[in-house]
Amino acid sequence: MITGCGSHPEVTSPDAMELIKQAYTACNTQSEERLTATKARYQELVDEGKFTDSEQSAFQEILDLAQAGNWKEAQDLAFQFAEAQVR
Repeated sequence: MITGCGSHPEVTSPDAMELIKQAYTACNTQSEERLTATKARYQELVDEGKFTDSEQSAFQEILDLAQAGNWKEAQDLAFQFAEAQVR
């Protein structure tokens, strides 16, 4: 369920950029501990209203894939999300 090229939203804050890196690292290392920390940080930022709906959806998809054990797919999606930020 990887979204198509060019469909990743532009992030609106430095916090979101840091979370992309954190999510990628958690997936790349297949670390449950890092994934748990990433999910906690994600929830904090959601609670603070730091994301647009599209950002929130993109992060949720990555985290859901990783939680389901689809580490490589989640890692690829996180990388694509980060790559989409390069303008």
